[in-house]
Amino acid sequence: MKNFNEARQELQDRPMPRLVSEEPPDFSLVMGGPVFQLFRRSHLAGDHMELLVRRILVITLIAWLPLLLLSVLGHHLAGTSVKLPFLRDIEATCASWWHYPY
Repeated sequence: MKNFNEARQELQDRPMPRLVSEEPPDFSLVMGGPVFQLFRRSHLAGDHMELLVRRILVITLIAWLPLLLLSVLGHHLAGTSVKLPFLRDIEATCASWWHYPY
């Protein structure tokens, strides 16, 4: 039977298991969220949020599509029924671009 000092020395000689890895954890507040997953499934982002131009174009088209459809239905797309038709309203176009994050 071992005495207390021998048991203690035996425990101290054992290598301690590593609780923390050497490399930093792969952590991101952006990657892995619901919007990132939506972008991935719709092929608007790669593994590292590439394809920025594609995302900007698609989000802009999604924002403009309802306005375009309503203008077509109301006969205000390019006609003379209104003072300033939808397709010639450059001020509204430029003002809406300021609201989109890049």
